[in-house]
Amino acid sequence: MPFLKMSYLHSKNISLFSKRFGNLIRQQYRNKSGKQRRWTQKSKELSGTNKALEHFDIFYKPVYKDTWPSIRISLLTTNKYCALINNYGDVERARDTLSQLGACDILEEASEALQSTQSPDAEAGEGFNFARETTKKSTNETDDAAENDEVEEPPTEDEELLTLLRYEKNTSLDNFVPVKRVYTEKELIEQEDLEKSTYQSTGVPINIIHESPVQIPKDLGVYAFNKGDTGEFPAPNSNNAGKLDYFLMDGASILPVIALDLQPSDKVLDLCSAPGGKTLVMKQTNLPESIFCNDISGSRLNRLQKVLRSYIPEDVTDDITLKQQDGRQLKNPQFNKVLVDVPCNTDRHVLLEEDNNLFKSGRTGERLQLPVVQRDLLVAGILSCIQGGSVVYSTCTLSAAQNDGIIQSALEYIWQETDVNVAVIDLNHMAKAFSKTFRFWRNSRYGQLVLPTLSCNFGPMYIAKLKVLERPVCNKNEY
Repeated sequence: MPFLKMSYLHSKNISLFSKRFGNLIRQQYRNKSGKQRRWTQKSKELSGTNKALEHFDIFYKPVYKDTWPSIRISLLTTNKYCALINNYGDVERARDTLSQLGACDILEEASEALQSTQSPDAEAGEGFNFARETTKKSTNETDDAAENDEVEEPPTEDEELLTLLRYEKNTSLDNFVPVKRVYTEKELIEQEDLEKSTYQSTGVPINIIHESPVQIPKDLGVYAFNKGDTGEFPAPNSNNAGKLDYFLMDGASILPVIALDLQPSDKVLDLCSAPGGKTLVMKQTNLPESIFCNDISGSRLNRLQKVLRSYIPEDVTDDITLKQQDGRQLKNPQFNKVLVDVPCNTDRHVLLEEDNNLFKSGRTGERLQLPVVQRDLLVAGILSCIQGGSVVYSTCTLSAAQNDGIIQSALEYIWQETDVNVAVIDLNHMAKAFSKTFRFWRNSRYGQLVLPTLSCNFGPMYIAKLKVLERPVCNKNEY
């Protein structure tokens, strides 16, 4: 009976928070002398993949609503690949092989769609992002209009917690506030996770402008299977020089490079370049004058070098520079095109792989710091861009806080701390051109988001494009 009574008391004291975020088990143990018995409760440790799925169910389901079940099952299955033709391999053999498999060049169809697009003064992106203003307005006007259409609902448990957190931050040190509850370290971590995983729109004036549609590079060839076709590509062959015929990658990964709208005189900064897929796409366009590849990780840069050696002859790599450095330190305006493909939740990886999983208990602090790192990298990318140049920000996550939230946070910092004038470029034209290949989410505020589906299981991939309209003149120091 003592055991039953003690066990009952322990069960009664389990908090609602613990029930929500972990499974509890009871474990009996003795002290070193073996004379005294104690009973305790320990949290059964979830795997990184299970923690990730639990996190996504909590934070993604309220955002994507009825589409979440479809997205969820798609994330848990193998993603769909495309084959990037290597112009330094056997191009004719590669195209014949891929065509015989039933794959088609998705860029040909997109190029035809872009050619039929009207001027930027026409209505942009019909059928996409219809909730977004199509004229040059600050987003706080849009927020006011949206608020008038919303039906007031009682606050959820998470909303009440966010309100409490904001109140505590704004409370004067001279005010005495009685403590209503003492939180455990785990609960405090989960509170921080809640705050950093939730996107809250602010009143920062952000302009969305329209420009001419991006152009598809003529030398770029990308093959993929049609919607509903789950065919797989075989390993590529190599030519006499040992260069592989094509490179396999998630089809949505080409979109950030397409959004850059590369031109022959461009000097490009790939701020977080490893492991090298997007750098390889840039090189295959045969357009940029130079590509500066930076990454903070030496091992990841080695992977990038390996990719380049497998596909690019050494005598045509003089235009590519590799450097290992913290991208947040690169702030000298030397480039007219900047790609900021930041580290993120990597939704697919954390759901399928335990290795290097951000949702492991030991990496919680690193994961919670991601939004800060992402914002600082985007700010560095903007400051590295010359006047009139453009910056593309991309992630492979569905997290609104790491997508639209980072655009908002970075532009708020730029607006408050610098004299640089930056605007968001509408990418509706690009989304419309690729609508037969990818499924885009309609409700992104500043960019385009590719949603995974079972019929076209690409992504997730978020792409936003910024333009540096005006900036003060400063010295351009060499890196």
